[in-house]
Amino acid sequence: MSPNTFIFMALPSEAKGLITHLKLKRWQGSRVYSIFVNDRYCVTVTGIGKAAMAAAMGYTFATFPQTVNPLIVNVGIAGHGQYALGTVLAAKKIIDLDSRRCFYPQLVYAVPVATEIVASVSMPDTAYRQNYVYEMEAAAFYETALRFSSAELIQVVKVISDNKDSSVEQVTPQWVAALMIPALGSILAVIDELSTLRVQLPEGEPLDYQRVLAQWKFTVSQQSQLKKLLWRFQVLSEKPLPEAFESGSSLLGWLEQEVDQLAVNTTLL
Repeated sequence: MSPNTFIFMALPSEAKGLITHLKLKRWQGSRVYSIFVNDRYCVTVTGIGKAAMAAAMGYTFATFPQTVNPLIVNVGIAGHGQYALGTVLAAKKIIDLDSRRCFYPQLVYAVPVATEIVASVSMPDTAYRQNYVYEMEAAAFYETALRFSSAELIQVVKVISDNKDSSVEQVTPQWVAALMIPALGSILAVIDELSTLRVQLPEGEPLDYQRVLAQWKFTVSQQSQLKKLLWRFQVLSEKPLPEAFESGSSLLGWLEQEVDQLAVNTTLL
């Protein structure tokens, strides 16, 4: 079994409706995490917080290492000062409020829900001081996911569970499970858009990969970086890869700058 869509959710109550809707079965090979799978989807219940999220993701991808360019999505509840309960939002920027590090999901597809800035905190924040979507896992999720797939295939989707008029104290497992049911359509719409994008990324090796390897020497980590960058360049650019580089390092540097600029330009369209 080799699923290609990996969904990470902190709480069993967040995952319950999705597991039922997708008709997933518990993966019997894990005694550490609750993992549910079928031929396409894998849902892992990670536990709360950044460390728990990163550890569960590492375990999951060690368990299912075969997939090339997997879709990787974090789904869960979050708070916001104004949005109505049950609103489904995707991340356009992720801020780790502890480290102040920022991440920028590459919105190079037609996002079917509103997008907002997601802020990851270590403890629940009910003051809603900024116009952020507050939660506890997205920053660690995104940073870890970049190790396993192309940035265009990674996204964070949050369902509003509390706001200034509705306290986080009412958030019980039963209430969360009920909240997630009407959100499933929007969540799956985001995943479907990512799946359409994934089809554009060929399995195996990107164009020019073998030619470049034959031209310059790369370390194992550089080869992995090269493959990811070439995949992103292939999706984002209609132009062929230039050949006039002095070294493999200069090619990698050029690719990093080029795909980042192409992604920004596409997002701003």
